[in-house]
Amino acid sequence: MDLRGRWALVTGASSGIGADIARRLAALGVNCVLLARREDRLRELGRELTRDYGIECEIEAVDLSEVRSSDRLVQRLDMRGRTIDVLVNNAGFGSHGHFLDQDLDRMLSMIQVNVSALTEYTLVFGRLMAERGEGYVLNVASIAALQPVPSYSAYAATKAYVLHLSEAIALECAPRGVKVTASMPGVTWTEFFEVTGQGTTTFGKLTGMKSPAVAKASVDALLQGRSAVVTGWRNKLVMGMSAPFPRRFKAWMTWQLNKSN
Repeated sequence: MDLRGRWALVTGASSGIGADIARRLAALGVNCVLLARREDRLRELGRELTRDYGIECEIEAVDLSEVRSSDRLVQRLDMRGRTIDVLVNNAGFGSHGHFLDQDLDRMLSMIQVNVSALTEYTLVFGRLMAERGEGYVLNVASIAALQPVPSYSAYAATKAYVLHLSEAIALECAPRGVKVTASMPGVTWTEFFEVTGQGTTTFGKLTGMKSPAVAKASVDALLQGRSAVVTGWRNKLVMGMSAPFPRRFKAWMTWQLNKSN
């Protein structure tokens, strides 16, 4: 499938991995619909992509914490004649701290964005792709999906959902022409830790990556038709080395490495 001139919808595109995935797609000649809450940042990125890559770019200021936000979005896209051939579910955020000390409203909002909205958009746009017999879905999970993560317990659980959903529907959707990929970044130097309030960790110092490298690895895996990818050789090494250990031990070790310095 030649993506040049096609349209991608990128959620959480206002910064970090989402913005860099949009840049990567734009470099391949893909037009972009950028979706996030911060309209000013979206407009700035849109101007950059149009200037640097000569693509068309549109913005959608949407709050994914609202249930069924896709309903009005699909209507607006239809009115503009936009067919989405690439869906990037990148929007999400984390919540750091002991589970029992977490704010309930914030935790439920995180689950809505990380799990429910991702499920909704994958289903809605995946169906439309399947009807045409072609399309790509990239769901941004995390290496946190691979094991329990104390101090990020609920966040890691949402990413485990994203990984398992993506790998399952990758098999279901392949015969209908839709390729689904789960990307699993590790520590990435974005606004994520500003939002969670966590400081620098030992694990982050050892394995941290810059956002453009994560975006490149993610898009490359998508276009290669891979169902899942761990980004970065350090993350692959750490995950591979830890695989034989019992889950309880991995959870304990992750907790130690994840403590702020």
